[in-house]
Amino acid sequence: MATNNTIHTLLHCEFGDNEIWSDFQNLLSSLSNQNIGNVFQYSICSITKLTRQNYLYCIIKGYLISDSTLLQVNQQYWNYFRIWLEDNLFSIATGYRNPLLNKDWVTNDHDYYIEYGEIIPAIQTYVSSVLFSISPIKTAENLCAIFANCNSDIALGEITALVIEEYKNEIKYPFIKWCCSAKEDGILSPRRLRNIERIHIIHPNRTQTYHTFGLERNTHYSIKVKHLDCFKWICNNVGLRVMEYLSSIEICNSGNLCVVNSDTTEIPFKQIYESMKQIKKLGGLRNRNDVWLVSYGFSGRARQYIGGPPCLTKGIGGHTGNNNILVKLALPILEILTEKILFHFREKICVDEIRNALFAERIGENFELRTHKFNLFEGLDFAITSGLGDNILAPHCDVMNDWRPGHNFCSVAKSIVFDEDNQRSVQVVFIAYTRKDIGDYLYGAGVFL
Repeated sequence: MATNNTIHTLLHCEFGDNEIWSDFQNLLSSLSNQNIGNVFQYSICSITKLTRQNYLYCIIKGYLISDSTLLQVNQQYWNYFRIWLEDNLFSIATGYRNPLLNKDWVTNDHDYYIEYGEIIPAIQTYVSSVLFSISPIKTAENLCAIFANCNSDIALGEITALVIEEYKNEIKYPFIKWCCSAKEDGILSPRRLRNIERIHIIHPNRTQTYHTFGLERNTHYSIKVKHLDCFKWICNNVGLRVMEYLSSIEICNSGNLCVVNSDTTEIPFKQIYESMKQIKKLGGLRNRNDVWLVSYGFSGRARQYIGGPPCLTKGIGGHTGNNNILVKLALPILEILTEKILFHFREKICVDEIRNALFAERIGENFELRTHKFNLFEGLDFAITSGLGDNILAPHCDVMNDWRPGHNFCSVAKSIVFDEDNQRSVQVVFIAYTRKDIGDYLYGAGVFL
């Protein structure tokens, strides 16, 4: 089957007569002689034999997946075959009623013959073969477009969710090549599938905070909400467990990721946005894929001599390097996020007092500022996005985050604010993290604690 086509039709039937099944096989055979048999992949899901009044009654559950491009090329054969299917009580499921796109709905509808919890072998084989044949897949949008027409009527259809591929503990440092290759390997890479422990999907909310570990090795990317049903179906059919963090649940903690959907009024997102607009005019923001952002914190690139300690950057101060407005806003947020992540994950976090005194507690000092409460983070990003499909986050790992257990944590706070000047809503994001350069300097490159 061609790999760039769309599965847009699933055909199914419950055969109650051996003669119909024989006719069906003969018809497929005759179509093969016309070079059209490869339009379909089909599977017998189950055969049940019932004896009623000395009559052997067979229930055969058969499925077909159509290749829409080949059907269009061979329209006359498809028309002939379609009439035969309808005459013999086949149903044709498309759009919303397509079991490929909405398996939960199908399992509750007895007009369809998919047992609960069962994955159709032919579909699973097809999905796996597509992933292998067209990898790497660079965006979730490209992935879902292969399998379904992902139109959606819901209002949030263009808003994006975050997907994290959590890898098994067998993936240990040194894995710098593993991290750096995430962009090239893409989404659900076949060579990474067996190492994925589970898939996390964080549904968007107007205001949201999440705390997690391992983003330096776990591939993550964004996906349009309207593609989620199809994406989850793909994950299920390659044997991956999916955990969703719904916006309707205030706090959801899976042990490695905690998502909080509540009002974070203590973080002044509106003020952050206005300040970022000011810094943008001073040349302090950079643009990456239509996302405006600025970073601040300790960096090995800013060190004063080879082998010396990572030093604080100054780009957040604009082209003069002297504007401290964003640093003033950042320091209290770092304190808030430190308090929150310790509340949810105290047992997973290593607090190294020497490391903390040398670095995290010194955040802000090159702008003559300092934190007043406890802070664990060594670097941060401010970002402005639309939060929509035009800001799709490509698959990647945060290779500059520290990888050492107990130090590989990250917190993200974000909120939608309204821009009165441009009459549009934007998403303001604050990201706090630790630095690999600091761990390498203190403990040695590649050294576990």
